[in-house]
Amino acid sequence: MALHIAKALIAHGKVERGWFGIRMQDLTPELARSFGLDTTKGVLIADVVRGGPADRGGLRRGDVVIAYQGKPIADAIQLQNEIANTPVGQEVKFAIVRQGKRQELTLRIGSPQEADRSSVTILRERLGVNARPLSPSEAKRYGLEGQQGIVITSLDPQGPLAEAGLEPGDVLLEMNGMAIESWDAFLGMVRSLGRRQQVAFLVLDHRTGGTGYVQVAVR
Repeated sequence: MALHIAKALIAHGKVERGWFGIRMQDLTPELARSFGLDTTKGVLIADVVRGGPADRGGLRRGDVVIAYQGKPIADAIQLQNEIANTPVGQEVKFAIVRQGKRQELTLRIGSPQEADRSSVTILRERLGVNARPLSPSEAKRYGLEGQQGIVITSLDPQGPLAEAGLEPGDVLLEMNGMAIESWDAFLGMVRSLGRRQQVAFLVLDHRTGGTGYVQVAVR
């Protein structure tokens, strides 16, 4: 790990963390049994970002990762650390269990810039919007000093938020009762949603400055 960090600093002046475009979770005894495993060691792939490195490499929702570069994987934290500390662009081998059968996949580590591009994709796919963080000047204008929010910049007319009546300029303040504390936190919340899951947003109307709740089903 230290050698990788030193090389990255020499080459780029910074350390780029690897990214794969997956959401993962630890195995419980019940989940392990349902996937035909006799151990809770391993990591269940709960979701795969469409078009991301994992998707391109053939990793699927429901796969169980049991080894990374030949090293047995015990839990999600270990796998996250292994991915983050692998140089961007390197090919790596995953050992997985899919439908009870062991397989090996070769995937290429993605970059943080690719993760940023995928954030645009995930918002379009799940909510039908393009968006950006609320700026300090906008927060002051709306009386939201010290608060965070997400400004909608455009909407798919057939998307969930457009169908709920939202417009460009409206600001998302809460999601399912939780304050949106940052752009990254918001993306993580959206990625964690299941298909067709019902979500309640607290929204500031940019025309009136008033707030209200809307409920939508994500795509």
